[in-house]
Amino acid sequence: MWRSMTGWGKGLAEIEGRTITVEVRSVNHRHFEISVKTARSLGSIEPLIRESVRNRFERGKFDVYIAVSGDALDSREIRLDRAAAKQYLEGLNSLKRELNLPGEVTLETLAGMREIFFVEDNGGGPEIASTFVETALDEALGNLEDMRRKEGQALGQDIANRVDTVSDLLDRLRETVPATVAQYRERLRARITDLLNADIQPDSGRLEQEIILLTQRSDTSEEITRLESHIGQFRDQFDKGSPAGRKLDFLLQEMHREVNTVGSKSLDTDVSALVIELKGELEKIREQVQNLE
Repeated sequence: MWRSMTGWGKGLAEIEGRTITVEVRSVNHRHFEISVKTARSLGSIEPLIRESVRNRFERGKFDVYIAVSGDALDSREIRLDRAAAKQYLEGLNSLKRELNLPGEVTLETLAGMREIFFVEDNGGGPEIASTFVETALDEALGNLEDMRRKEGQALGQDIANRVDTVSDLLDRLRETVPATVAQYRERLRARITDLLNADIQPDSGRLEQEIILLTQRSDTSEEITRLESHIGQFRDQFDKGSPAGRKLDFLLQEMHREVNTVGSKSLDTDVSALVIELKGELEKIREQVQNLE
């Protein structure tokens, strides 16, 4: 089953009048990265939080937010940054004198500056056991996993449909190429006939170059065979589900390379049109795959 790397989950736990809220957000990322934001009093359990997330997910960038709220207000203390307050006061008075402004810098003026106040947890409230944080975290990660799974199913269905489209375009390409080869041959034959009718002896070296060019331009059988192989490998890997997004992305890069080679070898408008369609579908698939875990 496929999982997207984008999602959100929330969990709650209560202890002695306090509520622990855990929110986890994730977005796509080539590797695994996690950021934890919580109160200093919970800093000791950050390794546990990281391990819990890593045990459930393989890829993505995760932001974990942990907040504690409730009735235990004795655990918090509002503090004044006196040094910052003095700097604000001196700066405002200096600006007042410099610009010759009316009015006074009062206590009310400083009270409106939120930057000079901060809330500090003094540890006076009841200790929060790690098991309560684990409970809220487990709920948040479960909700996140559900969301990533649902989105992954939708992405997976879209990718499967587009792979079928790529396979159909490849069948059309295989049918079109022989006709273009025949056209090249006729074109070369007509060129040689024109030279003979004009009593001009064709240059053997030039004629050999034309034949080599024709071969190089028309022979895309190897590229088509490799494309078929890559599609088969893609489907086999896709059926295994997450985690395999990086492997699928690599296979898509190889498909792009083969399609580009087919396009560079052909001067036929029908083949070029099919190549453009193939590249468009492969790019859409790659955009979706980069969101898969």
